[in-house]
Amino acid sequence: MHGQLSLEMITSMGNSHYKSENEQLIAHLAEKLTPEQLIEQDLEDVVSRMRQYKQLATQADEVIITIICCDSRVVLPQSLVTVPDANSSHGVKKVLFVPFPTIGGGAPSRSRFKLVKDELLKWVKDPSKLKVLVTQHGDTAELSHLGLTQNNDSVRISCGLRKVFNSYLAQFLVLKSHLEAWVDSQNKSLNHQTFVPDRCGLAELGALCPDIMLEVNKLHEASGPIGQRIPKRLIIRTAYRDASPNLEGNEEAVARRMRTILTESEHQNIYRYCSVYMANYDHQKKELIFNNHYSRLGDKRLLPLDFPERDETFQDPEYVVILFGQVVISYPTAVLLPSLCGIGRNVPTDNVFRTVASEPTISTFMCGLAEASYAVSHHVHPHPDDNNFRSLKRVIIVCDSQKYVDVVKAAFQDDEYREEYLPMFLLMATPIDIINLNRTNKSLNKLASLSTVNLLGQVSN
Repeated sequence: MHGQLSLEMITSMGNSHYKSENEQLIAHLAEKLTPEQLIEQDLEDVVSRMRQYKQLATQADEVIITIICCDSRVVLPQSLVTVPDANSSHGVKKVLFVPFPTIGGGAPSRSRFKLVKDELLKWVKDPSKLKVLVTQHGDTAELSHLGLTQNNDSVRISCGLRKVFNSYLAQFLVLKSHLEAWVDSQNKSLNHQTFVPDRCGLAELGALCPDIMLEVNKLHEASGPIGQRIPKRLIIRTAYRDASPNLEGNEEAVARRMRTILTESEHQNIYRYCSVYMANYDHQKKELIFNNHYSRLGDKRLLPLDFPERDETFQDPEYVVILFGQVVISYPTAVLLPSLCGIGRNVPTDNVFRTVASEPTISTFMCGLAEASYAVSHHVHPHPDDNNFRSLKRVIIVCDSQKYVDVVKAAFQDDEYREEYLPMFLLMATPIDIINLNRTNKSLNKLASLSTVNLLGQVSN
């Protein structure tokens, strides 16, 4: 089929400013395809691309689990990146960035981090290769103000989620402090097992701590008219995982939390080797900025990522992709669905707003859906003078296996979906695509399949 993409084409076209005549022809042909045809095209060779990506990991000096925001403007190379490093034997090291998206660039789920870490160790075998990079993103002007002001009051905030919660800062901070204190006490009562408030049912959380849910409901109701409010689970998730709605200081708090996670017994196999780097991501210039010597990835303060720069500051992707499963979450969206990400097409490479969920439970899937709803809500309820998400076309859910597809089907019958998310999907008025990668089939001979779901949640092939 015209436009079929190998990993070589991903790396050459996804990270390059220039295209050959043949690549331009392929891009022109791809523009003639519908979203369904683009997906079907990408699925034809998805297993091969996944294998090749795993092979790249074995060739890397460092495989870096990169904590990033779901924001479509934050894109990472799918190929090896050469980083100047005087401490390396050849003066450089080759690194592979493995994206780990959480909305707002917040602290990761422990269980999801363990799944990704364990999957990557299967690929590279060598625990000393695994590292972590914590990022926060902003546009060029915003990042240039870091350290120059006591707060962000005088600086335009370019991350939409931070902007939203800054609008309700007092309520958000009260909820956050109460939620953290309650979770600490809950963990102590469970003999220090980890209680995760954004991964339980809303009714269960309300029964366990009515006061917390009362504060969640107040912020939910204050956030807009019915049908345009911030979903309750997204409020809980942001309050639990993000240190502050401001840019400054959040990455340090997330890095501290990450170091705490690494000290836990299940990560002893990488703890002694695992550096935690920190950087700001300029989503206009597409470069990493390392402000502290001790947290740098190599010798240089700036690391350009070889993507075309963007003049505009807003994000306007065509697609929202939710990765749902224990295997699929270790792969970049651009490896799974390169055409949707803009690779091989005459559209920007920052073309997908992506979220992830790992465990096959309704509540875990709802975490990914809550993050995805941020993009959908902005599209169906555009803000005045706000160009974000104007071009959004589809929501795609990529599942490991039929087990995860079944969870999605059940979630679409759940009260939380019908109350919090169905109204905005009705306004979007386009199908939701569900991809089953069939990753439980060890021979990998079973092909990935595509189905659609109508707006009332009925799935059909």
